[in-house]
Amino acid sequence: MHKTMKRIAAGLVAITGALSATAASAPMSVFAEDEQILIQSDFEAGIGIPWNTLENAPARQDFDISDGTYNITIQNNDGPESRWDLQLRCRNISIHKGHTYKVHWKVNSSNEGELYTRIGNYSGTVEVWHNNCTDGTFNQCWDCVPIKKGHNEFDATFTADQDVEVAEWAFHYG
Repeated sequence: MHKTMKRIAAGLVAITGALSATAASAPMSVFAEDEQILIQSDFEAGIGIPWNTLENAPARQDFDISDGTYNITIQNNDGPESRWDLQLRCRNISIHKGHTYKVHWKVNSSNEGELYTRIGNYSGTVEVWHNNCTDGTFNQCWDCVPIKKGHNEFDATFTADQDVEVAEWAFHYG
């Protein structure tokens, strides 16, 4: 990442995946056939698990969960792998081939910058979605998502082209 983004994920409050476009958007939720597939769908109770942060030293970040948001402060974004050194991720998501997912997410950032977001397997060798791609645009979406200072909101719909029984949704921003 070229510019430091302090509190990049402050306000990361809504993620929705659905098999139909009619599913209601709820904070931190992913729906498949109207069934919630994210274990933790909001941060209103101050609970973040299974969402967690990851650092690749010397990159460093702090977090707190308050006012219904998962707040991250980047202390040092100068790690050995640049954009991969700091992450926010949710694991234990199951993605099914042929199902259509609607993704909605928000970031309230104190600085402009960029991030890479993906849904795929834990090792990073399989991705069914990244960087707000939609059906037919997967290979055109390799650039990081630009984040402006202040409120940012994103929506995308995709159909999974393969099963990922144990997937994660990760945000990379180091």
